[in-house]
Amino acid sequence: MTDTNAHAGRKKVRDEKEHRDLMNRLKRIEGQVRGLQRMLDEDAYCPATS
Repeated sequence: MTDTNAHAGRKKVRDEKEHRDLMNRLKRIEGQVRGLQRMLDEDAYCPATS
């Protein structure tokens, strides 16, 4: 059985710019996911690309 808390207590020191850049990236991803969820809820045309 593996320990699911293997990384508990570990920290990564980031400067302010790196933290801000990561937060902006996550917010952008979140916005894209919410947009896709809305399109699915509205049965909007959303072609799959391959």
